[in-house]
Amino acid sequence: MSLNRGVAALGAVAVVGVATLGWSIPLAHHFGQPKPMVAATSGSTWKQFAPVCWNNGDVLTQKQITSCLKDLAKAQAGGKDTPTLEVAQNGTFMINTNEDIAAKGWYAQVPGQQQPVGLFSRTTNQQVGNIPLAAALQASQTGSAPVTVVESDDSGKQIYGVWTFVVKQQGS
Repeated sequence: MSLNRGVAALGAVAVVGVATLGWSIPLAHHFGQPKPMVAATSGSTWKQFAPVCWNNGDVLTQKQITSCLKDLAKAQAGGKDTPTLEVAQNGTFMINTNEDIAAKGWYAQVPGQQQPVGLFSRTTNQQVGNIPLAAALQASQTGSAPVTVVESDDSGKQIYGVWTFVVKQQGS
């Protein structure tokens, strides 16, 4: 008699597990892919940030890019929600991406710099490091500058995502 109860209990657990899996897969699909995060580090300081613009890994449309530029300008205007990475006066910083961003390619730039060079040439590496703070602050008079990370194709014409953060000289 107790063997039948054990089998029945196991069967009930299996049914509940299948039912849970059955509704959670469509629910997860409904929410789309998780947004890829980009991180910046300097010394022992680490900041992670979400994209300002992202289209579930697909190319951004012209309408999305136009909207993105507006959102990017707001974020870079020094809003309190914009992640800020403080870097020592003569220090360096690194930018880290996930595998998906690196696979498509990406670059980073600050105002006044244009692709293909920016802070560094377009790369398919997940990490670019030892970027001098001075390179990011070239056009800045305030001791801080917004950095824009762009995921794009080889030509730079198809954009998949845009992230931004501010680098700031410690003590300024």
